[in-house]
Amino acid sequence: GVGVAGAGISAAVAMGALVLGGNVTIAFQLGLTLIIPAALLCVLALRYRRSIDDEIFWYPSGYVLTALVLYAVALFLVTLVMMSGHEGGLPGFISKAYDAMMDGVLKAYSDTSGAVPPEQVEASKLAGNFMKQYLPSLFMISFTSMLAISGVVAQISLRNTGMAIRSDFSLANFTLPSWLLYIAAAVGVMAFLPDDTISFFGLNATPVLLLPFFVMGLSVFHAWAKPRKYRTLWLILFYIVLSIGWPALLVVALGVVEPFVNIRAKVGEKT
Repeated sequence: GVGVAGAGISAAVAMGALVLGGNVTIAFQLGLTLIIPAALLCVLALRYRRSIDDEIFWYPSGYVLTALVLYAVALFLVTLVMMSGHEGGLPGFISKAYDAMMDGVLKAYSDTSGAVPPEQVEASKLAGNFMKQYLPSLFMISFTSMLAISGVVAQISLRNTGMAIRSDFSLANFTLPSWLLYIAAAVGVMAFLPDDTISFFGLNATPVLLLPFFVMGLSVFHAWAKPRKYRTLWLILFYIVLSIGWPALLVVALGVVEPFVNIRAKVGEKT
């Protein structure tokens, strides 16, 4: 790897090239949503401290993920404030944009008389209600997951070429800052407040803040599967079940309780 300095220089060069290209708006948008968080990922991933015995302790991967999550939530909050002057705020903007997009989609399903099949209208309403409510959350989760996965892939690639600076990220020692749960709980309470803007923020920020606990839950199951005879088969079955959707809530719950009861240490001892 090129290290922290290289990451900073690369970010500065990318921003400078976009600005010199003449489109400051695009440079600003890409800087906030791609260049700066990528640089943040590199800087935090390469942080370390040395023990008295000169042993290196790398910045915990869970703390890196937490920083990315908080960055995404901060961007969402800034966007929410900036859009407050728009009619209906950010929720109103999303609603109008989605309705305009779906009008074009439904026209593609209309018959020669211009009528849209009732089942398509109903499906559109159901999807619309969900997207209008949770689109920012879906975007933030995708954004954070993309950055985190890209970092892991980059680390594996660097390791295979002998250029890796830090050791591999590991689920086995995945830890989170204790204060993250309290922030997630406080933001979760906002979802039930009467103010529409505050509740919109709470509804969308809470799932993102729980993303690190989802990864913590994954680490618990990996710890359980590690000493088992058919470890790979158990993991495949686990991720197949997880793809259903709702079991992810159980994984999050597992991740929330793990710091308090240390399930990984207990299940890892069993063979």
